[in-house]
Order: sequence, then C-alpha cells, then structure tokens
Amino acid sequence: MIFLIEKDAQGFDQVLAARRMPKYTEFEIAQRNTKIQEATLTATSIPLEVMEKTVAVMEHLPVIAEKGNVNSISDVGVANLMAISAVKGANMNVRINLPGLEDEGKRNELAKSSQTTLAKAQELFNKTEQIVESKLG
Repeated sequence: MIFLIEKDAQGFDQVLAARRMPKYTEFEIAQRNTKIQEATLTATSIPLEVMEKTVAVMEHLPVIAEKGNVNSISDVGVANLMAISAVKGANMNVRINLPGLEDEGKRNELAKSSQTTLAKAQELFNKTEQIVESKLG
C-alpha cells in the first residue's frame, strides 16, 4: 500500500504539472489537455486500486474475528475501522477526480466500480463489526 500512496502523490503531481503546461498555441492547448486527461485518469485509478486492495484485506477480517484469539478481538475491530476509513478516503479521491475526466464512458465505469467497491467494503465492515461487538461483551 505504501507503493500506492507514493503513486497517488505522483499522480497528483502529474495533474499539477499538466495544468502548468503552456497554452499559447492550439498545439500547446491540445497537448496540455491530453496530458491533463492522462494525469486525471491516473489520479482517479490509483485510489480506486487502493479501495480494491483494501477490500481484499477486509475479506479476511470476519474470519479473523470469528476464529482468532478472543483477547485480540479489539485489534480486529481497530483494523476494521482503519480499513473502512481507507476505503472511504480513497473513494473521496476517486470522486473528486471524476468530473475532470472528459471520457464519459471511462468516467461512468470508474464511478460504478468505485460505488460497487465502497458497498462491498461497507458490507464487510458491518459483518466484522457485528462479530467484534458480540465478542467484546
């Protein structure tokens, strides 16, 4: 995930760099717009990948909560809270970048994928939280 955090920062830097490109001629404007779109797609795709990888981790939490050491159940609860926060935060980063994508098909595809992933994360969060709460007493 650290790699993705670094990629996310680089993606944002690419958007800023593209926006700073010259725009005096039609060629420069077209080149700048292309670079902005490429950078915006990157800046949108990386947090979506964070969401997906976090959900993959979250899929293990109900099993850990159910079968793990009951003395560590609060650790599972904290992991669950951190994971849902990561997913929701990454979702915000996806959503803030979506309006900048001119390709409506790609924008809709990424939005739908983000919404689906967020819903799956919430479902897993609720399932794990229920198990954790039942064992806390």
